Amino acid sequence: MNSVAPDQPKATTVSAANGPLSREARSLRQRLDEIRALTDEMPTLSDAQVLEAMRHVRFLVDHIAAHGHAEEHVVYPYIETFMSGSDAEIAALRADHVRLDDLGRAIIEWTPAQNRAALHDLLVEFLEIGNAHFLVEGEDCMPVVHGHVLTGTEQVLFEAVEIETFDRVVADAPGLRAR
Repeated sequence: MNSVAPDQPKATTVSAANGPLSREARSLRQRLDEIRALTDEMPTLSDAQVLEAMRHVRFLVDHIAAHGHAEEHVVYPYIETFMSGSDAEIAALRADHVRLDDLGRAIIEWTPAQNRAALHDLLVEFLEIGNAHFLVEGEDCMPVVHGHVLTGTEQVLFEAVEIETFDRVVADAPGLRAR
């Protein structure tokens, strides 16, 4: 046996809280907090202020939805490999992604000519689903990833998610411009 290269890869010693996927999850929760700030302030904002805030919120919503698609292609197959009986849970998370994507499209397509109360309701539902989704991923899925990840694998998974997310956000960029 070669003493420099072990026969079996070693599991990573990076704590779950410090891994790149966990840092990205914290970043996404911060984006939800930014959306929540608009949602909370909406009743006191003028139409012009809501329109200005929506320029930023559209990108946040699209980024979160795009990230979900990337997770499905990159992270979920990895989780399913190690998480027996995960079919129902992963299916529920995938359903969240579909609903977040649908809500995201409706939020992105909102115009000032539409009802502000309807926008508020869309944002609230997006926040509720997003927060619940991130909670399940953080408590149920990420421990599986961190419990089975091999040295360097989490970084590769993270980079693959980021590349796919970036590609989708860039593709969506023309539709995200201010309305």
